[in-house]
Amino acid sequence: MLSPNVRGVLWMLAAVTAPTAMFAVAKHLIRDLPVMEVSLFRMAAALVFYLPWLMRHGIGIMRTERIGTHFMRGFFGATSLFCMMYAVANLILANATVLGFTIPLWTIVLAALFMGERVRLRRTVATVVGFIGMVVVVQPQAGVAPAALVALGGAVLASAAITTMKELTRTEPADRIVVYFLVFGAAILTGPAIHVWQTPSAEQWGWVALLGLFGSSGQTFLTRAYAN
Repeated sequence: MLSPNVRGVLWMLAAVTAPTAMFAVAKHLIRDLPVMEVSLFRMAAALVFYLPWLMRHGIGIMRTERIGTHFMRGFFGATSLFCMMYAVANLILANATVLGFTIPLWTIVLAALFMGERVRLRRTVATVVGFIGMVVVVQPQAGVAPAALVALGGAVLASAAITTMKELTRTEPADRIVVYFLVFGAAILTGPAIHVWQTPSAEQWGWVALLGLFGSSGQTFLTRAYAN
């Protein structure tokens, strides 16, 4: 039987793979649809995949005493998602994805500052090397692209969402955390998305479904990784 640490690593590997596929699908959709609308679709479509779970367990499964913390996670997640989608729309996909991979680095910093986690030497060295790699991608000597700064802002916000999620896993089951994240995230993005709404074609709805599949899978994998 695998140890909790090994299971956590495997879940994390899956969690890293799913968003890469999701951003590729988003890049395709953003060619014809507004960034804000695609961001909403990512939240709402992923929520659809959780409806069978909710129907099977009943609305009572969502009872919680930590609604404020769930909302904070939804807010950080929704704003982070929009930033990353904007970066995907305005940078080459490889650079946007690499900047998104700085999320674990920011998470280490935030966890140390706000959750009191100890950062040992190996993790410190890995973090420093990661930030050096980030500077290489951003290439400040050539002038920093605004979209790159937005991507970094999105990574910081995503780290805040992950730190909040890690706190929630101490008392909340993984599926409940994900559903609240999607509900609050979709609610936050709905108003702005309505102002730029363009009705997708039948083919685009198919891509939206794929976006939701990868999005819901990534959140589930990530939550389970931090729960181990």
